[in-house]
This record gives sequence, C-alpha cells and structure tokens, in this order.
Amino acid sequence: MKASSSLLIICGIAGILPQISLTQRQGRILDGTPVDTLKRFPHYVTITKGEYDDKKYCGASIISDQWIVTALDCVRQGNFTLQFLTKNLQGSAKSFAITLDEFSVVPYPTDYDNIALIKLPVTLQFSEFLAPIQYRGIGGDYSGKNNGFVVMPGFSPGQTNVLTYGMFKLTSSNQCQAIYGNLFDEYLDICTVGWGNSNQMPCEGNEGSGLVFGWPREPRLIGIFSSPTKCVSGNPAIYVKLSEYESWINQTIQNYSEKSTDGNIPTKK
Repeated sequence: MKASSSLLIICGIAGILPQISLTQRQGRILDGTPVDTLKRFPHYVTITKGEYDDKKYCGASIISDQWIVTALDCVRQGNFTLQFLTKNLQGSAKSFAITLDEFSVVPYPTDYDNIALIKLPVTLQFSEFLAPIQYRGIGGDYSGKNNGFVVMPGFSPGQTNVLTYGMFKLTSSNQCQAIYGNLFDEYLDICTVGWGNSNQMPCEGNEGSGLVFGWPREPRLIGIFSSPTKCVSGNPAIYVKLSEYESWINQTIQNYSEKSTDGNIPTKK
C-alpha cells in the first residue's frame, strides 16, 4: 500500500453529553446545531482534498479500527487527508491526520455506485471520542421507526469552522422519484427531507457523511450522503442505502484480514 501519514497530537479534550432537544432546529445543515462534544459523533471523520481556495471537504465514518466508509467521489483520484477528532477546522485538541492516496481506496466493484472503503495503514485506538459506528444487520425499512428521525454531522466551510449536525426525516421513495426520476434508485438509495423544516438539507461539503438512525442512544449507520447540492432548494437529499452494500463491506474486510495474516499488506491492483 502506498500511503504517507501525518499524526498531530496536541492537548486534552473533554465534554459531557447535554440534554437533547429535538425542537432546537435551524435552517439547514449549513446552519445546523453545533456539536459541543465529539462524544455525540465519535465515528465522524473529515476528508480534505486540495489546498487553500481549491480545498474540497467531505465526510466519512469509522466502521472498524482499520476501515472507513465514504462516498467514492470524495477519494476517487489523488491524495486526500483524513482528519480525526476534529471539532473545529482551525484546530482541535488531540486531533490527528493521515494523508493517503487512491491505493488505500477500495471502490465498489461497479465503479458506478458512489461508495468506497478506505483501508488505514494504522490501527485506531478507540475512546469515548473516537469509535466505530454500527452498520451490520440494520435492514432497509426505517421510515416507520422512530418517526423516521435521522441525523447527520458535517462541516459547513464558509459559514462556520465548527462541526455541526442536521436533523432530517426519512421520506418515501415515491417522493424522491417524482423529483429526481432515474437519478434516484429505489433499491439502492434512500432520501430525507428536513425535520419539521422542508428547507433543511445537507449540502456541498457534506458528501460522504453518514446518515445516522437511532441517535443518540443506539446510533446506526444507514446511509452515505451521495448527491450534494448547492443548498438552494428544499428538495429531498439522496443517500446510498448502506444495507444493500453490507455483504460487500463485510467480505472486503474479511478478504483483507486474511491477506494480512499471511504477512502481506493488501493493495488495490
């Protein structure tokens, strides 16, 4: 595996989960609720590509101590940087970064589905601030559970440097197909509208971030934001339906694990 890494350890971090009010809504994830402690979303990873004014931001999710899941478009070509324990883009206590290239990326075999796994060259040490999120055995019908309430963390470059999260509601496939037509696949995608606010939606800079069901007590990763918009409309947001890719994820991790036990570091051919 061709990969370079840069680890930056600064100082301590602390926080206590506050009481959560679902009535504290704001317009969009661009104006979302600030994340006051990384305990809320310990699985969240920031991806950056490019430099200065040309920098692109994406999100990703930790699913094991050596694997990350995100949108393929975020890591398709060239180098990219994974930023862990980052609550503020200007710097966070104990944050660290790993710079990798496309040889660390395992795309879905079709190269069409906007989902990819990232194999880390290091083993993450978990804590209450850095931890994987459950994705196995979730199933595909969530709209009738918990009133369809879901959340998604993400940064909003240009508006705030602080990690925020938005609150959304799962909506019907029919509604999404009526708007997007063939761009929405009812078998491979899910979509959301704003929770109590039709204009609330994830936007540019949030691609690859994970849609979370059952938050905050039993968070489960159910989707990967795959179709970023410029936040100029109240149309539903589209996500890759993770349950349809669970077998591929499990098999990929198992295959790499078996190769590693032979003393080989697997790389993408």
